[in-house]
Formats: sequence, C-alpha cells, structure tokens
Amino acid sequence: MLSGWFWAALILTVVVFSLLVKLGFWQWERGVEKQDIESMLVERAQQLPAQLSELDIPTAAATGNTDDPQYDYYAFLGFPVLANLQPEPILFYLDNQTVDGKVGYLVYQLMRDSVGRRILIELGFAPVVGSRDVLPFVSPFTGNKKVRGRLYQKQPNPLGNMLYLETLSTLQEVKAGVYTYHRIQNLNLADLAEWLSQPLLSWVIQPTDGSTGNVHPWKPISMNSNKHFGYSMQWFSMAVVFALIMLVVVRRMFKSSRKEAL
Repeated sequence: MLSGWFWAALILTVVVFSLLVKLGFWQWERGVEKQDIESMLVERAQQLPAQLSELDIPTAAATGNTDDPQYDYYAFLGFPVLANLQPEPILFYLDNQTVDGKVGYLVYQLMRDSVGRRILIELGFAPVVGSRDVLPFVSPFTGNKKVRGRLYQKQPNPLGNMLYLETLSTLQEVKAGVYTYHRIQNLNLADLAEWLSQPLLSWVIQPTDGSTGNVHPWKPISMNSNKHFGYSMQWFSMAVVFALIMLVVVRRMFKSSRKEAL
C-alpha cells in the first residue's frame, strides 16, 4: 500500500508544476502583447505628425482613474505631433530618474497650445548637482515655440502615485521671481491639474527635434517583449527540471513502498 508521503509528494508535484507552467504561459502572453505594442510604436514613429490642436485629447482629470474602462494608456503613446506652444513660467522636476548611470530629474514646463489647452512639455534630463535642496538648472522656453515631438504619459506607480510636490529654487534663475520650480515624486497629471486649478491634457510632449538640447530618455514600456519571452522560458525550464526531480523522488518512494509491502 502506498504511503501518505507518496500521495503528498505526487500532489505537490502536480500543483507546483502547474503553477510554473501557468507562469510561463502568462509571461509568454505578456511578451506577445508587448510585441504588438512595439509594432504599434514603430508604425506611429513612421507616421507624419498631426497638429496637436486638431487632436481630441482628454484632460488629465478625465483619465485620472486607471480602473475606468475608458482609460487607455496606449491611446496616444508615441503619437507624433506638431505643436505651436506658448510657455508658462512653471517647471516641474520629476524625481528619482536615471540616465546612463546618473541620477537626476526629468524636467517639464507648463505650456498652452494654439487653442488654449494646457499641456506639459519635457525639457529633458538634468542630473543632481550638489545639494538636493537646490534643483539643477534647465533652460525653459521663454517665447512662442513650434515643437515637433511625440506624446506619452507615465504609467501609475503601483507603490503610490502621490505628487509630494515641493517648491524649491534652482542654481540659476532666468527671471528672478517670475519662474517657479517644483519637485514631484510622480507624474500624476490629474493631481497636477487639481493643484493648478485648471484643466491639463492627459499626455506629455517629448520633443524629437532637438529643440531643448537635453537628453530625452525614451522608455514607453517598462519591459520589452524579449525579456518577457526570456522569463517565460525560464519558468518552463524550471517546470521541466522540477518535474524530473520529483519524478525521481516519487519513483523511489513507490519502489520503497512496494518493497515494504512484500
């Protein structure tokens, strides 16, 4: 008669093997999804840019709830645009950004498009210099600007999406007392709109025409398809190795039980 340990080992094998295989298929499906997104981004990069003023872009307040079925992170992701912009003297520094091993900020300036809608434009990356109590200087736009770029937004941080807005000074002023500089921990556009007490478009412009002279990191998706496929194969391999090990263990237990029964 087979012992309880034998059946326990058999059940454990089936459960763990099934879980590992399920994780493998989940990563594979995520890889296929990311492939579709990557293909979409390539296609959009080849499109002629559209006039920003002609696009029906929702405001940030309307898309602030990511559980809303109408929320679509990929609706305008990477979409090429041309924009005639009027700058406003408000800059936001997104904290804890890394480019080429340097830690710093992604800097944004508040702008108005040709039909009066407010939108943020990315001024680029600025590494931390000296004390964190003073923000690194990034030259803002000071006059009407025609910009060619692409749209994006940051996906919500699952660990917390609060602004934690702080008003600080910079190492250099353009016009003393005119510009204001604010450090934020998350690019929560809905909360920014509430803080500004004015509507704000739910997408950000990243210039692609060299108009700022700064580095503009482009990472529209957190993990590419190849990584997902790689993780998928790791899970499948773990499932096979685990099954082989447990097969040997169960076989030995089965033989041991038969000998005891004789």
